[in-house]
This record gives sequence, C-alpha cells and structure tokens, in this order.
Amino acid sequence: MKITGFFPAAFLFLGFFACGVDDMPPAVQIQTELMPTSVAMGDSMRIAVQFTDNEALNQFKIDIHSNHDGHSHGKTQQALAKWDTLIIGSLSGSSDAIDFSIKIPTGFLPGPYHFTVYCLDKNGNESSANIPLLFKDATDTVAPVVQLQIPMANATISSPFSVQASISDQLSDGSAASELNRVEVILKSLSSQEEFEVVDFNAVQLAGSSSLYDPSTGQLNISNLTIPSGASSGNYTLFLYAFDAYFNLGKAEVQIAIP
Repeated sequence: MKITGFFPAAFLFLGFFACGVDDMPPAVQIQTELMPTSVAMGDSMRIAVQFTDNEALNQFKIDIHSNHDGHSHGKTQQALAKWDTLIIGSLSGSSDAIDFSIKIPTGFLPGPYHFTVYCLDKNGNESSANIPLLFKDATDTVAPVVQLQIPMANATISSPFSVQASISDQLSDGSAASELNRVEVILKSLSSQEEFEVVDFNAVQLAGSSSLYDPSTGQLNISNLTIPSGASSGNYTLFLYAFDAYFNLGKAEVQIAIP
C-alpha cells in the first residue's frame, strides 16, 4: 500500500477506468474496533481499513467531509469553516490493508462528519464503506444533561402532544453554557426498529422563541406535535436529542405507546 498524498476536497479521484470482464466490486471493511468514533481537534486519528478483491486491487480514496446537514451552528461557531479532506493511495494484490494515523487540524467547525472509504480494483469496479465521526473542540467536550418531564414513562400519546424537558450544559472548565445548537425528537418503533422524526429545531429557531427554549432556566417546551403519518399503533421509544454549540450530544428517552 502506498499513500500518494493529501488533496483538497475539490480534487477528482482519477484513474477509475473500466476494462476487462471482471464486474465484481472489491470489499471494503473499516476496522471500527481500531478506529475512534470521536476525536478531539488537534489530536491524531488512527485509520485502519481492510480491502479484498476477487482479482486485483488498485486504489483507495478516503473522503472526510461535513455532515452538519445544513443546520445553523450557533453564534459560538458561526465564523468557523467546515473541514474536508481527501487521502488517496495505491493498493496491490487481492488483499491489502491500510493502518496509519493522521493529525486532525484545529480551528474548524466541530461536530458530525462522514468518514467514507472508496476502493477501486484493476478492472474499474468500485465499492465503498463509511462510518460517522464526531470532531470535538477542547473548549467544550461536555454533553448537555437532558431530563424528560413530558411525556412520562408508559404514557399513551396521540396528536397533538407535547414534549417538555430541562436541559443543562457547561463548558469543559465548568462554567455554565446556555446556547443550544439543535434539538430533535424521534420516535423509534420497538417492533420494527423504524425511526420517525417528529421535529427538528436549529439554533436560530431555539434562540428566536423563549416560549420554546428559555436559556436562563434551561426549560424546553414543545407543543402541538403531530405523530408522523408512518408511525402505526404500537409501542415506541421517544428520544429527545440536544446538541450544544460545540455539537456535544445529550439525550433522554422514554417508552410510550401510540393507540
């Protein structure tokens, strides 16, 4: 395996030209037991991936890019740019692996990112695998504490319904923090494991209504919620997710029923 370098996100992954009769794509296995799911900015991150092919491997590409999904990112982090990078290298034989570390920069927007690995074999067949990553700013690595008040455990809910919770947060130095970046309510079926998004508020929406979220008390009040049309009768877990300004995730959950 040879790593040919780090390239800006706009760099095109060249060299993928189909030839021959082999149409079986290679296999890509990210060694998740060796790789972190969250990394502090400025630290090193280990990358470990196994590649196999029925004939011969050719090349890999690692693409790390933002997964902030268009949400507003709060006043604290507004001026920071997202971090995107590509790593391209060569592979050989029918089985090869990469295992190395990269230095994560500082000064970019923390939060959720995608780590995607692409692989090309000698005949131009391509496959990929990915995992989520969370990059954390050392200024704040403390997740919000979320305490659900409504609905209560084993409650039966129907439209319209409300969600109430208290949310507290602090910075890494122990000082109080009051800004939330995002709040999301999800219903997950206990039988099918299917998830349904109920509501998703960004930082601008949260800051724009004290009746929705009061940072001085940490009280969250979401009313007039509608059960998603795809959620049939049955038992569910209701999840309340709260991201602070540095994308640390706090959550609470409760078992409920839909009649």
